[in-house]
This record gives sequence, C-alpha cells and structure tokens, in this order.
Amino acid sequence: MACRNAKRAEAARQKLYTLLDTHIAAAKLIPSYEGHAERFRDNLTVEIELIDLAMISSVFAFTQNIKQKYVLQHVYSLTS
Repeated sequence: MACRNAKRAEAARQKLYTLLDTHIAAAKLIPSYEGHAERFRDNLTVEIELIDLAMISSVFAFTQNIKQKYVLQHVYSLTS
C-alpha cells in the first residue's frame, strides 16, 4: 500500500485485515465453504510504502525501495 502518512496507512491496513476477517467469519457459516479465504488470509501481507507525490525525491526513493524489495520476474511465453 503506497501512502503519504504512515499512521493513516497503518489504520487502513488494520481496517482491511478486519474487513477480511469479518468476511471469512461469515463465509465459514456457509455449508459449502472450503477454506479458500482462510488460506488467502494466512498468506496475505499488506506492506506499507511511504510516498509523497508532491516531492520528486520521495517518488524516486519509493521506486528504489520497490525495485529492491520486489524483483520483477519476466514471464516468457512459449508458442509452438
């Protein structure tokens, strides 16, 4: 999650987790529920990255952080 304010970002992250947990609790009451949402939640990590779009130095720092944390993997398509 890219945000300018760390405190507000943390509040938003907690709200997202709470909403998802509420959804999962309701889904568990459905007889056909197979646990997919719980597995998704177990693997979910919402990370906060700070960025202030009004400051170009902040934008450059943000892009450097993203490039270091998340290595892009190229997807190759094989055709016959």
